[in-house]
Amino acid sequence: MKEDTPFRIAFCVLCHKYTPVLAELVHQLDAPGNGLFIHVDGKADIGAFAALGKTGRVCFVEPRTKVYWGGFGMVESTLRLFSATRDGGFRYVVLISGDTLPLYPAETIRTVLREAYDRGRQFISANPSITPEEADRIRRRRFCPDKATFARRLLRIAMKCTMRADNPFFDRLPPLEKGSQWIAITDRMRDFIFDYLAAHPDFIPAFRYSHAADELFFHTLLGDSPFAGYNANYSLVHADWSHPGAHPKTLSTSDLSQLSVLKSRGGEIPRFSPASSTTGWTSPATAKSCSGRELRLHGKKQLLNHERYGKEKRTGLRRGDRRDRENPRPLPQRRDGCGQPRRRGETRHGADRKLQGAPAQGRRGGIEDSGMTMKKLIKWTLNHVPRPLLQRIAGWAVPMAGLFYRGRGAECPVCEAKYRKFLPYGYVHTRANALCPKCLSLERHRLLWLYLTRETDLLKCYPRTLHIAPEVCIMRHLKPHFAGHPGQYVTADLESPLADLHFDVQQIPLADDSVDVILCNHLLEHVADDRKALCELYRILKPGGWGILLSPVEADYEQTFEDDTITDPDERTRIFGQYDHRRIYGADYTDRLRAAGFEAADIDYAASFTDAERKLYALPADHIYAVYKH
Repeated sequence: MKEDTPFRIAFCVLCHKYTPVLAELVHQLDAPGNGLFIHVDGKADIGAFAALGKTGRVCFVEPRTKVYWGGFGMVESTLRLFSATRDGGFRYVVLISGDTLPLYPAETIRTVLREAYDRGRQFISANPSITPEEADRIRRRRFCPDKATFARRLLRIAMKCTMRADNPFFDRLPPLEKGSQWIAITDRMRDFIFDYLAAHPDFIPAFRYSHAADELFFHTLLGDSPFAGYNANYSLVHADWSHPGAHPKTLSTSDLSQLSVLKSRGGEIPRFSPASSTTGWTSPATAKSCSGRELRLHGKKQLLNHERYGKEKRTGLRRGDRRDRENPRPLPQRRDGCGQPRRRGETRHGADRKLQGAPAQGRRGGIEDSGMTMKKLIKWTLNHVPRPLLQRIAGWAVPMAGLFYRGRGAECPVCEAKYRKFLPYGYVHTRANALCPKCLSLERHRLLWLYLTRETDLLKCYPRTLHIAPEVCIMRHLKPHFAGHPGQYVTADLESPLADLHFDVQQIPLADDSVDVILCNHLLEHVADDRKALCELYRILKPGGWGILLSPVEADYEQTFEDDTITDPDERTRIFGQYDHRRIYGADYTDRLRAAGFEAADIDYAASFTDAERKLYALPADHIYAVYKH
């Protein structure tokens, strides 16, 4: 790294209450080039921390997570802190407690970490030797492991009765590693963490109901990364665990002599030397004696390692397999739930249960069975419950079902809720990972919402908007936006009890040129005369107005297929895919839009997202069909 390149360090602080120690910590680290990101426990009064925000280098991370000892909130709040540092150009991200004080001045810390960055050093104490008790933290799920209130005890009992006690994601984890929660990582490692979690949606659910996940989460992830061979396996935070108990000793003035010895030895700031012993670490004096050639060679190795990581992201190769071949650090043996080495073909739960020939377990045996039941239930409901009644009960019934899908594998951009995966959905062929349990958005709704919020000014102004057959998930956002402008947002449907107006889209009771924006999605395939409906939509749209008119389009069809003689619901389902569909639109769909007078744009908007984003949001390969009137 060039000397004139700004070297920035992000200090991420986890704290539960305001203390003089925290104030002193902020004061000492408040230096140019530093950033201070503070997560305050969601149970604490944020107002007590107002004095810390007087400097522009302090950033309080929102939203806040309620943190309990041994709960997953420790990991969740850490991820929020790391995410907040991604746009600041920080080279190192250092996680510390609000009860920590630095032994060195801020400038000395900067100098040491600058040298460590050139060598790609990660400071994570990771131990592959997992005891049976520690393995049980992951293998056995603890429902609501946070604060044991009376309500949580009742919920814990209910979840135990309805969900499996053993972790269905346990067998999918890489070899477990453990260590200190307080870590210091480079920006490349930080970005790798979020890429890894996006590519491995089962990783977070595996730890969500475990105990003390903060001592295992990042350490296990590091072991499955290309940065494992460049880890110091050492924490930069000194803690005294010599006394019995579950917490480290609170240091006082009586410990100053011991801290002075540590500081004089420089033991907490190791330096790497390629020519060192098997541990890979030498004293600072020895590190200074390394030749310039050796240091340059090591820097080249780090560059190659970084390039390898970039290649893995493109090819999707398993990082653990690549590391086995190229990383000099020996991998720990996979172990079963009792801490014993695991032979090929054995599960984590012991040698007496083989992968081959045994009854299916984990996801296939429990969760997947419940998933099949959910698919059948949703499919039956869609096909047998009247649509008006379905619209009334879905608002509370679906979120209840979503309680069993809690996790971090999928994220809804409409309501920002996160789940292990979305609910299945479909009238005939049920699609997995489709329906958001919170806002009821489907794949097309999430794609539409991303387009409306990122590519239009609908939520920046207040155009007169007609929303026909309104998607509930989108309507819930648009109504509050237009609340202060009565009459500017109107919903319409033929029979939905949620709509403001009820009319047939083939005969719209609105004046010519009276609407600025039209949203009408997945409706035209239901209409008897879609050409007449399109002419009506064109009539009411003002010159200069625009709209989104989406329909399911089969690109393999050159021409739209429709047959009015098919009236039997079962036959329509067999041919058109749904009992109330009348046609299958083909590649000529935009021609139909233009025939009504619109200028039409066929936008492959899904292609603008990365594979990770499409997977995270569960987006379809559908196109956006935008229309304009001049």
